[in-house]
Amino acid sequence: MSVQLQTLLEKYEQIITDIENEIGQATPAQQKAFNRVLAMAIAGIAKTGDRFIISQLRKVFPSTTYDDGLDEWITLSNTVVLGPIPALLTIDIVGGTPSATVSGGQSGPVWVGPNGKTYFAQDATFNLDGNGDATINIEAFEGGEATNIDAGTTINLTAPNADLPQRAIVTAIASSGNDGETDDEIRADVVTAVSRPPMGGAVADYDKWARERPNIEKGYTYSGSVPGRVELYITASDQPDKIPTQAQLDDVYDYIQGDIDGEQRIPIWALDQLPDGTDRFEVLASTPTSFITTITGLVPDTSENRASIETALDSYYGTIEPFIKGLSLTNNGTITQNALISVIQQVVETQGLDGFTSVSFATAAAPGTPLTEYPVGKGERAKSTYSWS
Repeated sequence: MSVQLQTLLEKYEQIITDIENEIGQATPAQQKAFNRVLAMAIAGIAKTGDRFIISQLRKVFPSTTYDDGLDEWITLSNTVVLGPIPALLTIDIVGGTPSATVSGGQSGPVWVGPNGKTYFAQDATFNLDGNGDATINIEAFEGGEATNIDAGTTINLTAPNADLPQRAIVTAIASSGNDGETDDEIRADVVTAVSRPPMGGAVADYDKWARERPNIEKGYTYSGSVPGRVELYITASDQPDKIPTQAQLDDVYDYIQGDIDGEQRIPIWALDQLPDGTDRFEVLASTPTSFITTITGLVPDTSENRASIETALDSYYGTIEPFIKGLSLTNNGTITQNALISVIQQVVETQGLDGFTSVSFATAAAPGTPLTEYPVGKGERAKSTYSWS
């Protein structure tokens, strides 16, 4: 049930009417008439009170809470919040002191990138080979997407080092930097935690346990297709396409089994194997299926307009995830042609474009077979490339 609050003018007019009814006298039309000045002052105070009440009511509900209210809900729901994550880069060092051993860590050599961010060698020590070369991982001192550096970029030491060349080359992003969760994402996590309280090893618990591990964003839990077996598909916020590494899969498995902190989370029945030798519990990678989306007849067809539409479609495909009955709060488990039309039409109307003719989509594996809808399967997500004509 919604409540319609009075506007400031409505409050003002109501107060004027109430005063006139009490004193039995009409208020003069002049704006500086005492009753009008008094009514506007009272209306302003009352409207401020309305706004304060609404702001406090927003804090009551996890889906709208903010500031200290959000902090309180995080505590009450035992929600794990992912903070900023530093990038981990792989670099090539060429031409240092042959066979030298260099001390790493935060007290060792520091490199700075063109982004102004600084990095340290992840290992406590690292060795150069007989030519003075090495490939090592370096980690940013701070978290955030801004700490990512593209492969092929040159970085420099912030101070001379007797055993290292001034420059090194980034060859890969071993683990992407991330800005951490936004307030909207934290609110969604809190709603999930409240709607799925711990239940002693029920299906809903596995997603919660997975998200307690570093960089694990979501978990999709399946049970019942094979009696006595649980399959947990996870995503990782720091990896390309959010596909977790084997090390992350092992970490979540060990954490739920209790091998990391000694706290056995998994119920006893899931510790063993099925009669056929299959594990009763398995952690798997949630992977995106690639699609090709074709848009025709965009007017005006400019690179800027294409980019706006692709960004909106990327956002749509990013919401596609498995729908698990009894666990999923919303059903985002099916890609539909009608939804794609709606997304593009919204961009067309928002930016004042003339329009477009059609949109179609197909899997990258079968580009010649257009689809009208595609329901994703176990642990399956979606991404797309785009074709224009």
